[in-house]
Amino acid sequence: MARTGEARFAPPANPPRRGAHCPRGGKRPPFPSDACLGHEAAIRALLNATDPDLSAFRQRGGRITMYHGWADAALTPLMSIDLYERALAANRPDTPGFFRFYMVPGMFHCRGGYSTDSFDGMSALVEWVENGTAPDSIPAARVEGGRVTRTRPLCPYPALATHDGQGSPDEAASFACRPPG
Repeated sequence: MARTGEARFAPPANPPRRGAHCPRGGKRPPFPSDACLGHEAAIRALLNATDPDLSAFRQRGGRITMYHGWADAALTPLMSIDLYERALAANRPDTPGFFRFYMVPGMFHCRGGYSTDSFDGMSALVEWVENGTAPDSIPAARVEGGRVTRTRPLCPYPALATHDGQGSPDEAASFACRPPG
């Protein structure tokens, strides 16, 4: 049995060709049968992030930055919010010390949408891992026709980018990350 935080599935050294283990001479039927889903289910078990206990990851010094678009039509944003809230419960209040989650207003699945979908979460993560500087916000931009038309801070959940009431609603400098309410 794998210890907490370790993979519970090791893919075979020579994975079968897709459909090779399916009925009808290796051709995938129009509707997947149980025989066809065995390998996919094992892959899903490895890739699906559903275990909120990240204690082993945290103990090894791991850091996570996760984001989700509020306008994602492929996967409901509530899935990510639920995972983060379960991680908070499982890993206690120090969870933001190793795991930061950012909701992106107006963003579709991974990119696109109606608002600031251009941002560099990887550099924020590298800065955190290599220099110990946790991202209190991540700068994001809306780019249209090769031109930046709006900037906003992405705030660690549940904080919200709150307008100061004076500056331009298209400039990140007019916003601060604040708790909801």
